[in-house]
Amino acid sequence: MSSYTPMPISTTYGHPPVNNQNRSNGFAVAALVLGILPTGVIGIIFGILGLVRAGKVGGKGRAMSWIGIVLSVLWIVGASAIVVVAASTVAKSANPGCVSAVAVSGDGSNFTNASGDQAAFETELKKTIDGLNAAAAQSTNAEATTAIKALAADYQDLLDSVKGGEIPSPALTGRLTMDAIAVDQACGLG
Repeated sequence: MSSYTPMPISTTYGHPPVNNQNRSNGFAVAALVLGILPTGVIGIIFGILGLVRAGKVGGKGRAMSWIGIVLSVLWIVGASAIVVVAASTVAKSANPGCVSAVAVSGDGSNFTNASGDQAAFETELKKTIDGLNAAAAQSTNAEATTAIKALAADYQDLLDSVKGGEIPSPALTGRLTMDAIAVDQACGLG
C-alpha cells in the first residue's frame, strides 16, 4: 500500500489557501494616525478603506479603523464649532451699532474729566445718551440693538437723577453695570 495523502482542496483553483493571519491592515493604522491628527475627511476615507480591508484580512484593524473614523469626525465637528463661533463673533463685532456704542462709551475718562462740574458732567451724559441712541439705530443685530437701547435708557435715568440733585440709586448703578455687560456680550466683546 502506498502512503498517499491527498492535498487539501482549495477554493483558489489550484493555489494554496491564503493565510489571512500574516496579512496586515495598513489602512487601519493610517486611519488611526490620521484620526489623531487634525486631518478630517482624509482620516474618514482611510478609516473606510481600513474597514473594507478588515473584511478581507479576517477583521484585522476593524477597531483601529472605527477609532480613526470617530476621531476624524470629532475633529470636523470641533473645527466647525470653532468656525461658527468665530464667524458669529466677527459678525457681531462688525455690527456698526456695536462699533459706535464702544466708541461712544469709551473708557470713562470723559466723565472723570467733567466730574467736578455738574453742567459738564450733564453734557457728557447727554452726549453718551445721544451717541448710544444713534448706535442703536445703526445696529444690524436685534440683540445688540436692544442692549444698546437699554444702556441708553440707564444713562438717561442717571442724567435725570443728576439734574434732580439726587444721588443715583444702587439699583440704577447695578442696572448700568448689567446693561453695559449685556452690550459687550451682544456685540461679541465679553
